[in-house]
Amino acid sequence: MKFDVLYVDPPWQYNNKKMGGSHKSGASQKYTTMSLQQLIDLKQYIDPVVKNNSCLFLWGTTPMLPEAFQLMKAWGYKYKTLFTWDKGGYKTGYWFRGQTEHCLFGIKGRVAAFRSGEKNIFFEKSESHSKKPIAMWGIIKKVLWNKEVLELFATQQSKPLWTRIGKEVTGNDIIFDLKQLVHDHYVIKS
Repeated sequence: MKFDVLYVDPPWQYNNKKMGGSHKSGASQKYTTMSLQQLIDLKQYIDPVVKNNSCLFLWGTTPMLPEAFQLMKAWGYKYKTLFTWDKGGYKTGYWFRGQTEHCLFGIKGRVAAFRSGEKNIFFEKSESHSKKPIAMWGIIKKVLWNKEVLELFATQQSKPLWTRIGKEVTGNDIIFDLKQLVHDHYVIKS
């Protein structure tokens, strides 16, 4: 069995300069971040557990959108559209105060268009750092109701038909978790 859908909230590594003392970007204060190349290198562990015809939902903060597009392409997915999450209130930012985050959607192989009528923008007040909106889960559940979803870098326990891996859920490094999926649960069929 392989997954139909990848849902990923990468621990983006921001290359901003330190601003006084030991201040680092907000993300690196909360969890271990990964460079774009480290994220691209996960492809070797993702490919064996994801179907050739699959979908990718990939979160990218506004300053990291160029890297998100690069990552999507490097993992073999073709960009189709995106979702915009209005977090309700001004957040951080250097050029402008951000209030939105985006989830890129792409496909690999042959995936028929959903034609669901779902809007690609939604409002949901943000909660804790990096916690993603319930609305996005609802959209995926509606358009892919019977599909197996693999969530990478998960921060909460599993929802029905979702396998969630990541340090906050399993306590393990993402590479360890991906290798475990390949080793313990999936038989690669040619």
